[in-house]
Amino acid sequence: MKKCFSLAVYLFIIGLFLTSCTPFSVENELTRYSLKLIRVEQPDEEIASNESIYANLGINTLLPTESSFIHLYKDGVVSSLSTIKYSTGKWSYANKDSILTITETANTTVQKTVLKLVSVKNSNFKFKVLSINKIKPSENYFLIYTQSTHYQEGAKDLLSVKENSWRFKPSKKENNEQIKQRVIAQLKYHIDYFDLTKSKEQSYFETKILQSPFNFYQHALGVPENYQLSQEWVKTFYDHQDAEKAANILRKSIDGVDKLNDHERFTDTYKEIITKMIDQLAI
Repeated sequence: MKKCFSLAVYLFIIGLFLTSCTPFSVENELTRYSLKLIRVEQPDEEIASNESIYANLGINTLLPTESSFIHLYKDGVVSSLSTIKYSTGKWSYANKDSILTITETANTTVQKTVLKLVSVKNSNFKFKVLSINKIKPSENYFLIYTQSTHYQEGAKDLLSVKENSWRFKPSKKENNEQIKQRVIAQLKYHIDYFDLTKSKEQSYFETKILQSPFNFYQHALGVPENYQLSQEWVKTFYDHQDAEKAANILRKSIDGVDKLNDHERFTDTYKEIITKMIDQLAI
């Protein structure tokens, strides 16, 4: 018994030793979770020279906004979400120089960002901006990201390319069936998002990630007139004509929804409405 106990203790100590000797990997930490931009540090314009301000105007328009997200995947794919767009692309990290290069494509717009990792503290990463689309800032700009699971729950990842394929504008006009399938994919994304907020016990939901065509009311949804359609939603279709066809599909399916259950959470009502809309479209 003593020998067995001693062996168990020995193996436990060896396990701790091996764990403690595992080298820190920046790439593993960068890809572990999504990264949320919590702060953008910019030069103080009051003390910066006029020439510096002028030189950095291009950078200012290209910098990501605070509370935007990026997800660096182990296969080299990157996805990002800001208040105005979802984009995807490729990324690479050079350990020797601590250089992170991200090339994103949002529809036809390509942006290449080169950052230098200057510090890692707890779950925060501080990057210095080296260039964006070959524009090099004349002053120091820093982006501070923190690890986040805000859009993740278990195996569900609402930032993944697979979950967001409906956002990509098609290269040509789509037929009625293709438009309907795009609408269904959008509706399923709404359901996944509302499920996520419920499992995380969020008391709010964000319309920015949904890129939604709906008007949200208390326990009700509405589809606006064509001239009032969200332009961010319209951009997910080839042109405004295809978007209007999609809006008509939504109106027809939502008009057929009745006999809703009582729900405490608005989002549970939205989910029931959207589920019934999908059922109608699947017929």
